Amino acid sequence: PLRRRAAAGTAGTAGTAAAAAAAAAAAARWSRRRRRRVAGLVNHPQHARRAVRVRGDQQAARAAAAARGGQRDCAAVAEVFQGEAAAAAAAAAAAAAAAAAAAAAAAAAAAAAAAAAAAAAAAAAAAAAAAAAAAAVAAAAAAAAAAAAAAAEAPRWLMAPGAGAGPRGRA
Repeated sequence: PLRRRAAAGTAGTAGTAAAAAAAAAAAARWSRRRRRRVAGLVNHPQHARRAVRVRGDQQAARAAAAARGGQRDCAAVAEVFQGEAAAAAAAAAAAAAAAAAAAAAAAAAAAAAAAAAAAAAAAAAAAAAAAAAAAAVAAAAAAAAAAAAAAAEAPRWLMAPGAGAGPRGRA
């Protein structure tokens, strides 16, 4: 009887263990599915499209934040250079006017991408100012050149009429 009872107990334990293992496998399958969904790796075309869209939105937000930081850097550099000579200030103003004219031409060329072009120009100006913090005139000239280069290198979907904030043409 003792041996029989021990065998029955092991059988019951094995059944419980099997049920627990099945539950654990189901939970693991579900959690794996959820992990993949969180990671944007769901095997469905609509889900893939949504993941791509979310990633694009995140990249756009990151670029906007970088542009804002660049504008802050530009303001700081301008404060530093406010004590420069009047001739340097006049030259910088002329360069800024030229850059503004170039930006206006770019906006006329791509009216729909005005905001994006402004952000790109701000980022380029920030990069130029951070790189050339030695002389105000050189910084302004580099900013104008960088803005022109950025306008020239803007992707094709940016220049397309009716293009929105990204390659999908959304506003």
